[in-house]
Amino acid sequence: KMIEGGVLEDQGDSRVCVVYDSDMLSDLRKNLKTAMPGDHWLHAMAIKSAPLQFLLKEAVLDGFGLEAASYLEVKMAEEAGCPPDRIVFDSPAKTVNEIRYALSAGLLLNCNSMTELRRLQKAYPTVQVHPKARIGIRINPLIGAGSIANLSVSKKDSKFGVQDQNEILQAFEAFPALSALHVHTGSQGMELSQLAAGALVAVELAEKINKKCGHKRVSTIDIGGGLSANYDNFVTTPTFDQYASELKQTVPEIFSNSDVAIVTEFGRALVAKAGFVLTGVEYMMRGDPSKPVAITHAGADLFVRPCYDPKHFSHRFTAYDSNGVKRKGEDIKVDIAGPLCFAGDIIGREVNLPESLDEGDWIAVHDCGANTYALWSRHCSRQAPAVYGITRRTDNAKNESDGVEVVLMKEKEAESNVLAFWK
Repeated sequence: KMIEGGVLEDQGDSRVCVVYDSDMLSDLRKNLKTAMPGDHWLHAMAIKSAPLQFLLKEAVLDGFGLEAASYLEVKMAEEAGCPPDRIVFDSPAKTVNEIRYALSAGLLLNCNSMTELRRLQKAYPTVQVHPKARIGIRINPLIGAGSIANLSVSKKDSKFGVQDQNEILQAFEAFPALSALHVHTGSQGMELSQLAAGALVAVELAEKINKKCGHKRVSTIDIGGGLSANYDNFVTTPTFDQYASELKQTVPEIFSNSDVAIVTEFGRALVAKAGFVLTGVEYMMRGDPSKPVAITHAGADLFVRPCYDPKHFSHRFTAYDSNGVKRKGEDIKVDIAGPLCFAGDIIGREVNLPESLDEGDWIAVHDCGANTYALWSRHCSRQAPAVYGITRRTDNAKNESDGVEVVLMKEKEAESNVLAFWK
């Protein structure tokens, strides 16, 4: 519809855009709240996976909190209308001023290390601490790596979390303001059993702390996120229900004990399957007749990970002609190249696409809702693309011939913004 209706003509020569299915986003949030229900659960969407303001606002309106990996992500959460006590601040490199702000604003702040905790303890008496502020320690459960080393954070050489549980026990004894534990085992490539095992380490440590202190000291357990997304087909798997089942087998008490607040930090699983990128084919290169190259406007500026680590990150592709009709015919191997000026700017290698693919066509890149626009690169100084939303559930959509409404959610970046960045 977007191609046929000429929606992208409004973007001029920039033949690329990001599209989110608003209905699917809503359904994914609903699925999570259904799988892990109850007022003692705080589902905080990880901003870094898709830090677009309209997505954050929609999540907050649906009762979600927001997880921030930097101070400016905290400010984005505030701008999205998220109550401070539903903002989780997890940066691994918090400055003293950022720690002071989190305490005064009433955030849930998870200390990444004992060094960071000592800085917080030193700052604590000098700050007017908000009564809703919560302080936690991130633990490294040492579960081991998943299938992608760079996204696995439960190894001995990890920069995340405290490994020595005795240090944590002593910290809770010495600092009464501590009330939370945080664990995040890893993300894409982690098995459900590994994620649940990380949660178990946190739950068991909380029991040890409560016993050592003689009363309930741990009132919040943040089990992180990390649920993988499936990039092989249209099926959404693993699901939140599947993960909840694993958790119920491993740590059933987090469902039954409503006296302890449970926090989650899902990102990719909430947005990846709900987004796609649409890019035009500027022309074809046929130097190797057996494997032509489609030159497009989506490259390593959007697809950082697929270009630099294609072994672990790849997408599915569908081709359409200039009228929006799906290309058919015999498939051949095609490399899909981007517009950047280096040889590795290939977002799809040896992709099976119809031999008829040609200049003026369009390619849809599927499952781009997470860590795509969020990883936008300034290399070669191109404008960040426009972002659209599609829905079938509004009155406007129902009045359309095909039952779909397309809405511009974020305009293409202005040329002046790019030029100003380098000044």
